[in-house]
Amino acid sequence: MCSLRVLLVCPLRVLLLWALLCPGTGGAQKTFIVVFMENHRPETASTFRLHLVAYNEAAKVNVTIENSKFHQTVYVGSNNSAMLSLDNQYITTGNGLATGKVVTIKSDVDISVIGFNFANATADASFILPVEDLGTEYFIFTPESGLKKQFAVATGVNRIEWVNVTVSGSLTYNGRSYSTGDTFSFSLAPHQVIQFQNSTDLTGTRIVTSAPVAVFTGHVCYNAPGTTCDVLFQQLYPVRDWGKSFIVVPLANHTKDIIDIMAAYADTTVKADQKEYTLQPGSHIKLTVDKSIFLKSSKPVWVSYLSQDKNDPFLTTVLPLQIASQHYKFVTDSFFDNYITIVSQASSPAEFFLDQKPLSQYSVFTKEMNGFRSWEVSLGKVHGVHEIFHKSLPFSVYVYGFEASVSYGYTTSGLQPKNPAPLSDITVTSSCLPDGSAEAECSVNGSDPRYSWSLDGRSIFSDSLVTLPPPVSGILHCDVTNHINNLSRSINISCAVPLSDITVTSSCLPDGSAEAKCSVNGSDPRYSWSLNGRSVSSHRRVTLPPPVSGTLRCDVTNHINNLSRSINISCAVPVSDPVLDVRCLQNDSAEISCWVENGTDPSIYLTVSGGLEVYNVTSSEQTVRVTVPPVSPPDSWNIRCSAKNNISEKSTNQTQDACPDDYVCDCS
Repeated sequence: MCSLRVLLVCPLRVLLLWALLCPGTGGAQKTFIVVFMENHRPETASTFRLHLVAYNEAAKVNVTIENSKFHQTVYVGSNNSAMLSLDNQYITTGNGLATGKVVTIKSDVDISVIGFNFANATADASFILPVEDLGTEYFIFTPESGLKKQFAVATGVNRIEWVNVTVSGSLTYNGRSYSTGDTFSFSLAPHQVIQFQNSTDLTGTRIVTSAPVAVFTGHVCYNAPGTTCDVLFQQLYPVRDWGKSFIVVPLANHTKDIIDIMAAYADTTVKADQKEYTLQPGSHIKLTVDKSIFLKSSKPVWVSYLSQDKNDPFLTTVLPLQIASQHYKFVTDSFFDNYITIVSQASSPAEFFLDQKPLSQYSVFTKEMNGFRSWEVSLGKVHGVHEIFHKSLPFSVYVYGFEASVSYGYTTSGLQPKNPAPLSDITVTSSCLPDGSAEAECSVNGSDPRYSWSLDGRSIFSDSLVTLPPPVSGILHCDVTNHINNLSRSINISCAVPLSDITVTSSCLPDGSAEAKCSVNGSDPRYSWSLNGRSVSSHRRVTLPPPVSGTLRCDVTNHINNLSRSINISCAVPVSDPVLDVRCLQNDSAEISCWVENGTDPSIYLTVSGGLEVYNVTSSEQTVRVTVPPVSPPDSWNIRCSAKNNISEKSTNQTQDACPDDYVCDCS
């Protein structure tokens, strides 16, 4: 069950057909894109050397750089290789977008491509992935030491509508600086590349794109122990092609080389060297390779290998065990003392044939671990194409070379069987995570599966293991296809999202009542309100009758967590119509009162006039009173009472006859 289909090999002649391998799926393909990344000596005779490897058919290869004058046609003989060099005018330098830098390689038959970034006293190499093996999600790795870590994102004939970057470290784009956790986006026109450089470690930066792109990483100037400044160059594999099981062996009998193990999925457990680590997306652990290491993870991871002990450094990839093959081709350069390391469960080097001779006829250094063996073979200063095969067992091959103050290294990877297996036994499993996201895995038996996912008909990912951001609810569908058949499986999924971001808002209404709303993110929220500790409602919105004053609290809960938020609230109540009361007393005097039944902080103004007398009384209490003497001669009283507060004003007028003897009037 493997989705990686990369590399190099094809039978040289009929004698090798029993290897059951051929080009046509994997690294031997017809179209490639690559960029010449900056090294620390771009002004000198820097070159980018493309080694084009043909199989049992001669190849006509067109190498073009769009938006430039570069175009060459190279003819490669069957079972041979050819080298083409690009000079330093095609280096991608600095930060930013560039055109006229993306190299497009198109062949009329299947070939493989290896790129060497070469300058005086510095070099590195990478196997170049065909466009069929590019992806839409990558994580960046850049070694820490030295200046100018760098990575580049490139496209061929397709426009990339969006590239989303989640930063780890520090990046600059369009004049703006971004630090860890920040995100930004851009688009790429056809045949365009964007390169980022910074002195901070960029490891863990995530790249997600609308369509497949090529991503390259490395270092302009890496300072290994005992060295000064060396270029590192490697094409990255997309997340969909990561693996779970690895054997790491020290190359060149080194004891200080470094591997970095990077995760793409939450809570990835990694067991290595009798220790266990838990990684989150974009996080990584660094281990010193002083002995062979068997590495196993619960979810796919990526493993880089940094050679930095005794010789100049190079950067390569440790490929997972499940993509090992039985037959490889690779190239070496006569400038270097060249080596290969083979990792396999084979019991003897005599079972391998290197350039048609048993491996036992070469100078071989052997190591063993957990049922695996590694054989390091010295090839010397040789140039050209080599082949190695085993008649029945898969194995992995690492190619590298050293010279004074310079080195290179790259990893080859295997093809699929000549008779690939159809897909069968598809299963889809899912689990909800505490933050409301979900993980789902699509598993299938068969050769070269390619995955696509949709949620309620909306395309989301193209990997066997996916993480869905919250909210997650609906029909999750996985489609898997290969060159023989296709399968699909759907499941219903629903994940509760924890409550977050609670807010309480309120507004006072003209009648002194209030409306309040409690807002929260999360699944299935349940609300309860209280005012000064007294329960008032169990809805998201609440209307509070007047008077409204005190502490208003909203509590929200669901099956995962609960939140609460309180606010102070006070709403003024408008004054009601003033009420007048006139009572005649025994001496023909009168007690006149005025009050309001409702209103916040009312001020009451009472004016009584009769004959030549005028009485004015003001009060901030709910009631105002005045006692007036008898009117002489007997007459009537003109009474006016008004009440007001900050939001309203009301008044009442009344004419009242003077009090006769023994008369009491209740004018209310």
